[in-house]
Amino acid sequence: MKTTNKNRFIILFTISIIVLFIGYYFNRQGTDNKLIQSNDSSTSIFQNTTISIASSTTSTAVGQTLTILKKVNQNYNIYLYDTLLKKEKMIFTDADEKNKIQTVIGIVNDKILALTQNNNIFQLVEISIDGKGKIEIKNSNFPYSTKISHFNNSLLVSSFSNAEKDFGFKLIVLNINGQNPKEIINSSNTISDYYLSDDSIVYFIESGNNISTVYMTTIDEKEKNKIAEFNKIIKYFRVKKGIVYYISDKEIYENEKKLATAKSDITSFQIIDENMYFSENNIIKSLDLKNLKITDIGSGERVIL
Repeated sequence: MKTTNKNRFIILFTISIIVLFIGYYFNRQGTDNKLIQSNDSSTSIFQNTTISIASSTTSTAVGQTLTILKKVNQNYNIYLYDTLLKKEKMIFTDADEKNKIQTVIGIVNDKILALTQNNNIFQLVEISIDGKGKIEIKNSNFPYSTKISHFNNSLLVSSFSNAEKDFGFKLIVLNINGQNPKEIINSSNTISDYYLSDDSIVYFIESGNNISTVYMTTIDEKEKNKIAEFNKIIKYFRVKKGIVYYISDKEIYENEKKLATAKSDITSFQIIDENMYFSENNIIKSLDLKNLKITDIGSGERVIL
């Protein structure tokens, strides 16, 4: 009897151990499955977020902005052109304005800086880029009507004096409001083109006897440093990474290498990254500096950064 009871106890104990083991096994499997599902869910959420961010970045990505000036009848319209999206948007027209646009200088502090004229009086103005046409006068009697170059909060203009004591061409730096003039260059040679590269560096060209010499100076030094010389009359130019890109007659050059020939006169040009944008016969075009392919962008009299 004792042996039988002992055997029963052993059998029941063994069965209990087996049941506990089976219960533990299935409980463990369930926990692992939950962990796997949790990890899968986390991975899925992360992937969706990444896709969403990528989509958002793509849809909101923009290139650099060009300002395009177009003449319609006797009025000027200003457009902004995105170089990546390849889209333009009109932001202003002077059709209803007494002061008519003479030139667009560029984008300064998220506004268009322009020169307007009424009754031979020039005004330096800022125009909002939100399309509402709001104008703020920065200088109501701007004394310069020559080419105006800008960078950040500085302007660069030129003047010419025929007086015997003060004969020659001058380059003058002003603040963004067209005030505090400071002469940096006085030359007896013709200064055919110039621009302000940054807050202190100025590039300009002196021309004479079919020779154009490219110089660099700074706002503070007043000393010119020769960069290059070409046996051509240069109309417009830019210096990028030590290379001089320029327009001579209807031809586009990279130093001494001719890149392309336009069908008519080029009236303005700018360089952004590996592309040159220029205006020819009221058409804005793009020249890829790598493959030298020219693409029409649209109508426009001038292209400005």
